[in-house]
Order: sequence, then structure tokens, then C-alpha cells
Amino acid sequence: MKKMNYSQITSVLIVIAVFMLIGCSRENEQPSIKPIPDQTVAIDASRTIEILIADKDRNNMLTVTARSENPNIASVSINQIANTAFAIADLKIRGRKEGETFVTIVATDDSGQNNASVEHVFEVTVVEPEILVTVPEPLKASNLEFSVVTVTLIGLSINLNSENIPDEHVQYETTVPDTVEVSGIEGVTAISHSINDTTIQLDLYYDYSGFPTGTDLTFTVNPDALAEEYTGTPLTVKVPVIADLREEAYYRHIQGPWLWMIAPGGSIDNDNLATASDGVITEHDIAQYGVTEGEYFDNLKWTSGRLLNTTVCGWFLCSSDNVINVVREIGLTNYTQLTQYSAYALIYIFSSTDQKDVLMGVGSDDSIKVWLNGVNIYTNDVRRRTTGIQNRFHVDLKQGDNVLLVKVCNQGSDANDDWGMFYKIYLDPADYTTYVPMHK
Repeated sequence: MKKMNYSQITSVLIVIAVFMLIGCSRENEQPSIKPIPDQTVAIDASRTIEILIADKDRNNMLTVTARSENPNIASVSINQIANTAFAIADLKIRGRKEGETFVTIVATDDSGQNNASVEHVFEVTVVEPEILVTVPEPLKASNLEFSVVTVTLIGLSINLNSENIPDEHVQYETTVPDTVEVSGIEGVTAISHSINDTTIQLDLYYDYSGFPTGTDLTFTVNPDALAEEYTGTPLTVKVPVIADLREEAYYRHIQGPWLWMIAPGGSIDNDNLATASDGVITEHDIAQYGVTEGEYFDNLKWTSGRLLNTTVCGWFLCSSDNVINVVREIGLTNYTQLTQYSAYALIYIFSSTDQKDVLMGVGSDDSIKVWLNGVNIYTNDVRRRTTGIQNRFHVDLKQGDNVLLVKVCNQGSDANDDWGMFYKIYLDPADYTTYVPMHK
């Protein structure tokens, strides 16, 4: 290889020096801050916001500071987590009194080359903390079950971290358990679903029918569910509930008499009448066309009997055994218990006019199915005890006779082989009558 002469070597060194001078004279570029939107923060609340800062020169080190234009309204502090060309810092904003102020974040590199810096300014509004509850219609005892309530937070937000959602709620990505506590009326519970970080939807559930007139539902936001550290007074709001269901005694369980029949089989989904009769009669036929007292099924007659409020209690729990009591009393069985059996109770409801959205209630041990005029209006495949009404639903009554058929299955177990049922119609007693058709 041919060696370079002195003049060639000198030329190469000059070129290298020029390039080095150009590189050293390059202006140090400013870091960049990811924009932060304006914030609304509650008094006595501390909100932490993650700040992301980048610098194209990865050799530069960054320092982050923050200041509030009016610290009496909102104070700020910085906790710098990383001091590199990709800095991360936590900015804590604490609301102190109502008003507005501006917060300035400054990111400065420590390279020694012009110490380039950049500022980012955003507005902070501090407000009185508040929760607003919105209902689509006035809450009444008759519409509490399945009512949807919206709770909106002012100045605060919900922690939507998926880590806070228990495994049993994984299927509901927006479920935020225990965010809002509902109290004030026995039997009312709620499941919370977040619409966004400041708005929560509550699905109300109600499993008890009697409470005093003038009762309020109280909604309380759980501080542990907030994204902020909040040290203020508890966030609660009361919503009145119209007690349109007067005292419990006014709406008594329908004792009947009902027409009763039993058939082997503990499944609520199987047609146990059709199975036992080889298809001669079906649940749908009875539900649609009814039956009269004395008609035969298998070797048994459809027999009338009153459903009384009988209850048995153990060491810790009580449950009703009124179904086994009535079918034994009227002669459909001699057994003191029947497990894996279904009982059918039929009654006619007479209404002098068409009545819409009539509230009805059921309780059962175990699963229950209800038909009105041949249409299945309610089913609950469940294993449980009962001492009264547990579920409610709305139906339409037509003018004249309405055929009501109820099926209650006793699935039975070593721990619970009682067999019970309760049924209510939440109407003024003057608005309907019940009866069983007699054999002609």
C-alpha cells in the first residue's frame, strides 16, 4: 500500500479539525415536556401527575422544577424519579383554597453547553369538593330495584388502576368496587361502573320491601377509591326516596288458597309435568289455560291450600318450609321433606281494568319460575333459603282474569332441605282479587 506523504497527512488532519469545531459549536437543543392539560383540583386534595421530559442528546442530564403563581391557592412540589435524557418526575398539586393559579414546570439540562431549558405552563382551578347524584326519575320504593344512578365528582377523580379491581370483577373492565357506598335503606346495594375518571354509574339492587316513610338513600364516596390524597370532610349526598309502598303489612303475601300440584324433578328448566305425564300435559298448557280444582294429574288431584308464613330456625339461620307444609296438609304427599321435586301453585288474578307495570315480588327455596297468562315473566335458578320477598319485577295485568302459575323447585342438600315460597302483588287490595276456579 502506498504511503501518504506529509502534505496529504496535513490535509486529513485539517478536515478532521474542521468537523470537530463544527460539532462543538452546534447549539445545545432544548428538552421537550409532554403537555399537561389544565387541572381542576378540590380543596384538601393532593393530585399527583406524572411529567415526561425528553432531550435529543442522550448524554445530557435533566433537572426538573415547578412553581405555582399563587401557592395560597395551590401549592406544588416535584419528586424527580429519573435524572437522565428521558426524565420522569411526579408533580404533586395540593388544593388549598378556592381560586385559579398557573403552574410552571421548567426542565433544564445539565450538559454545561448553554444549559438549555424549556418551560410548560398550565392552569389549576381549585374548587370545593362535591359529588352530584343524578337519577333518571324520582326514586320510589317501587323502582329502586335495577335503578341506574350517576355519581359525578367535582374536583376529584377515581383511581381506575386495574390492579385495584378484584379477580371476580375481571370480566367488567370498568367495574370499580366499593367506590360509592349506599346506605340509609335496608336491603339496597349497588355495583359501581366507571364511565370516566370523574363519573360513576351505580346499578341499584333492592331485596327488601318495607321501610319507613321519608327514608333517604345516602351516597358516600370511599376516599380509598380516589386518585387523590383527600383529607377533607366525607363526601356524601342524600337522595329522597318516595315510600310509595306503604307499610309491609298492607301488602301481605298471597296466602291463597292456591291450587297445588307436585312432580318429581328439581330442575327449574325441565318441564317436570311433561316428563311425569309422558307429554300429556305441559307447564305451558297449565300456565296458559289454567286448571280447575279436582282435575287429575298422575294419581294426584289439583288441590287448593293456603300458603302460610311458616318458618324453621337452626343455630344460625332461619328458612321457610311453607311449601312442604301445604302439600302435605292437602294430601299430595305423606313425606316430611321432598328433595329434587317441583311444586306448582296456580291462582287467578282478576283486574277490573288493564294495569301497566304492576310490581310483583317473590321469595323462594330453592329456584323459582313464574308465568302470567302463558308467558314466562320471571326465572331465578338459584339455591337459597327464604323467609320473605327476595326479588321483584314488573308485569302488565289485562282486564279480567289473569292466570298466574308459579313453579318452585326443592333441590335439597344436607344443609338445606326446606321448601318455601312467598308471593306479593304491590297493588291496593281494592285494585285486584285472587281466586281459584272450582271444578264444575
